[in-house]
Amino acid sequence: MAEGFYLASENSELSQRMLSATESVFTIFTNRQLHYRLFETSEEAHDWYGLKMGPTGEDIFYMGWTKEELDQLDLSEHGTDWARGHIHELVEYVSKGGTLPFETKMKGGATSTLISKEGHLITNHHLVSGIQQFHQLPDGKVVSEGLPMPHHSIKTSKGTDLGPIRLCYVDSSIDLAILKLDTPPEIEAIQTRKERVHRHERIWHWGYPQLSRRPIEQRQFFGYPDAKYHLAYSVGLVLTDPQQSEWFTDADSALGYSGCPVLDDAGYMVGLFWGGGAGGGLATSLSKDQKYRYRRVVDIFSLKKQIPQFFTEG
Repeated sequence: MAEGFYLASENSELSQRMLSATESVFTIFTNRQLHYRLFETSEEAHDWYGLKMGPTGEDIFYMGWTKEELDQLDLSEHGTDWARGHIHELVEYVSKGGTLPFETKMKGGATSTLISKEGHLITNHHLVSGIQQFHQLPDGKVVSEGLPMPHHSIKTSKGTDLGPIRLCYVDSSIDLAILKLDTPPEIEAIQTRKERVHRHERIWHWGYPQLSRRPIEQRQFFGYPDAKYHLAYSVGLVLTDPQQSEWFTDADSALGYSGCPVLDDAGYMVGLFWGGGAGGGLATSLSKDQKYRYRRVVDIFSLKKQIPQFFTEG
């Protein structure tokens, strides 16, 4: 299984075609609110836990804790808890002497990709579920001009804010969302190819992993740095039958890779990483400890047949 998140600046052998394609890979910030609260019992903490929609469509993630659970956190900057999803902000706060309750915004983002000259973006549905619910947008309905997304923002790899975005389409069954920038950027949209991928073909997951705390021995052996919100790639292979509408790879993954494009060697987008790994769909037949070992991918060739109006074909 592949391991590590690598920076383009550290690989001089990446083709210009690949580098040009990654210019259309952006960070999407949900500005998700994180609410932490202390409870007497684990049952009370568990009952308070969950992702909910705020009054204007914003995401609010509630996390209940007991004192015993807080005391077990590794507060050292190089500890694994420092990089755990939705917990990093809490660990950083408590390590400086903070106490609960505590409310803040999620620091990192996820990934979205420019797929048309009109400014359409592709990403994961779970990143926009709150605003979809707020607008009561049904799955499968296309809203050409889109619905306002005031809590989300899009930035390039260089940090340029691309302005307001709108929600055009969702399909929660495959964790898919299509967005649209109010002002299309002067950046070439990523292209898709005319044929399917092949089994055991090499692929590249490009995204914005938030933080990782891998053992230094592993990082030194493979030669990669810990992730820290920057655009990075992980290389893998197509492992299962790509004739299906979803297939699996063995690339690495971390929080922030949700919505990342899967590219072939020529820089064409062939898949969309299905946030959450391989926990469902065809992976349900796997044993519990294997379900999240592989990366679940939505096949773009199949998807273009359903919603061709959103894509740029090479």
